[in-house]
Amino acid sequence: MDAISPPALLENHKDIRDLPTIPSVLTELMGRMADPQHSANDLAEVILRDPSLAARFLKLANSAWFSFSRPVSDLSQALVYLGEQEVYKIVTTVSVFRGFNEGLPDRSGRREQFWIHSISTAVLSSLLDRVLHLGHTGEAYTAGLLHDVGKIVLDHFFPAEYEQACGLLKHKDLSGIDAERQVLGTDHSEVGAWLASQWHLPDSILAAIRDHHSFDAAGEYAPLVGCVAFANEFSHQETPEQPGSEAVFWSDSRLSWEEMNRIAGREFEPRLLLNAVGRAGDAIRSILDSLN
Repeated sequence: MDAISPPALLENHKDIRDLPTIPSVLTELMGRMADPQHSANDLAEVILRDPSLAARFLKLANSAWFSFSRPVSDLSQALVYLGEQEVYKIVTTVSVFRGFNEGLPDRSGRREQFWIHSISTAVLSSLLDRVLHLGHTGEAYTAGLLHDVGKIVLDHFFPAEYEQACGLLKHKDLSGIDAERQVLGTDHSEVGAWLASQWHLPDSILAAIRDHHSFDAAGEYAPLVGCVAFANEFSHQETPEQPGSEAVFWSDSRLSWEEMNRIAGREFEPRLLLNAVGRAGDAIRSILDSLN
């Protein structure tokens, strides 16, 4: 994918250099996992360099989500039990959560609901990928986690304008995307895609961030983007409605079952999806608890 220029809104902002970078532990972990000769000890070595990450990793590994028969205290053992894709999900979640919360403090009080929605979308996207046999493994989780990351940037650097966009949703028949564009001249999908390009994330994840509100534009990445878009919709329904401007963190577009069939490339049985959604609750609660 060609390099993405920053939206004009960000281009001349004096503090744009303060945006979080992709955590080095995540970059190194991905590099180790790409080596066909790597072992569980190699991955444990990377994680153990960050004691806080290692502690949260073990806390989540011992949560109700995984339900081991006895507590796991050894990191290498946990890696073997969990499998590499689950390890990748945990490290991605903890690293991204910490990077943004430490690098861009919450000034508006919206961040908690943002993370609830993002983690819900990540878990649901991963479950959808599995149910539909799309084969995106960790990508579906990562794309779901980061799909709305541009909202943090807009809310942090342009709080007054973003609050104005929130206000438009209350008084006009606009989508969140349209309200952002009307006030800011850009939207969270465009900003998030630019940030993903700065992090050199895979094109597929960049496409999911950019096109989850318009997945017809996703081209070759339509199955993954559609998976994230559908998980996003279900997450809106799973997350309790919040008063006031917090509601702007959720889109008001809707995908039909027919569109989901098109994403899957075959006739889709709604019951399978509903069963997957029913299994998501424990995973979402366990992840959120591990981050506190």
